[in-house]
Amino acid sequence: MLDGGSTTTKASLVRSLNYPTRSEYYIGASRMSPGYPAMIPIVEVFETGLGGTSIVWLDEANRLRVGPRAAGSYPGPACYDRGGKEPTLTDAYLVTGYLNPGELLGGALRINKELAIKAFEPIANRLNLSIEETAYGAIKLANELATNVIRVVSIQRGYDPREFALLAHGGAGPMFAPFIAEELSIRKIIIPAIPAGVFNAWGMLNLDVIHDAVETGVSKIMINNEFINEVLRTVNELRNKVVNDFRGEGIDPTAVSFEYYLDMRYYGQEYTLRVPLDYPVDEQALRAVMRRFEDRHFAEYGFRLGGNPIEIVNYYVKGTYRLPKPRLNEVMDTAKSLKDALIMERNVYVDGKFVKVPVYNKDELPVEVKIEGPAIIEEGTATIIVLNNWHARRNKYGNIHIERIIF
Repeated sequence: MLDGGSTTTKASLVRSLNYPTRSEYYIGASRMSPGYPAMIPIVEVFETGLGGTSIVWLDEANRLRVGPRAAGSYPGPACYDRGGKEPTLTDAYLVTGYLNPGELLGGALRINKELAIKAFEPIANRLNLSIEETAYGAIKLANELATNVIRVVSIQRGYDPREFALLAHGGAGPMFAPFIAEELSIRKIIIPAIPAGVFNAWGMLNLDVIHDAVETGVSKIMINNEFINEVLRTVNELRNKVVNDFRGEGIDPTAVSFEYYLDMRYYGQEYTLRVPLDYPVDEQALRAVMRRFEDRHFAEYGFRLGGNPIEIVNYYVKGTYRLPKPRLNEVMDTAKSLKDALIMERNVYVDGKFVKVPVYNKDELPVEVKIEGPAIIEEGTATIIVLNNWHARRNKYGNIHIERIIF
């Protein structure tokens, strides 16, 4: 999952429709700072200071940089004509032809390409490059930064991104996604039918009711009845707490599904891994969770410490009451051909030259008709880029599937 917004880009890895969570999160953590601990259950998300309003600048060594400073919504990119003077990533996409040169948000926001060009002039002059070369360089740099976000949640945790589809949303996500997929050899990109810029809000409105409980209890795992009973007692206490939370909201606990996890580590380690626990807890469940931990540790860190004691750090129980979901209706296929959805042809700067690229209206695309890249698909809240050697199609539910052409 890739969410490219105006100031940040976030990513998370979802397997079998399950998103990873953890009991500890460090706000502002980096290689130079441990960050500030937030000891609450939280979805595992990695983010970086990169988005559509990230400022393009030169450092002391005259090297091109993008972010983490951002213009935000006000004054915003230079092209917004709200007083912003510094070039942003949005200005870069505009200068190179990827964005509509006259308007965004389906016409609700008028933009000025000349102001974007003017904002890039000082940087281009210092680098002795053309405006287009400078802007395209900023785009390539930004896409590399966005690619690193996906690397962190996949490769650095033992997962091969080539085995996943990249679901991209947010105002900038569909512009980042094709370049990320190209770099990491991801074969498929999905842009949801719900307008990309408000997809997060739509998802929030359709969340299930979830209550969870966590308790810290650091102890070495012992395979004996006394330890097993202690684990079962702790898990049952957390389960009862979650049950009472649902009852307090008038929800029948028998309609709730439960999941059980342990945050585990090898003795002497600092960080933990969350591993699913079978319920009810018995000797078989305890041995199984130890095997899962070692497999997960090997996948994430590349080694096992066979024979080393394993510790439980946190107990975690989650209850989910599933709410009815809105039905996704099939789209009305009113277009007869791609010509009905064609808005214009636009010159787009790619690898040192301008090429003429067709621009389509997403809502007018015919169903299951392939669009050969390079191409651009516009919608009200985002711009979707289809690169060369890729093709896109709109499925019957309105989602855009972009797939690599296999030769």
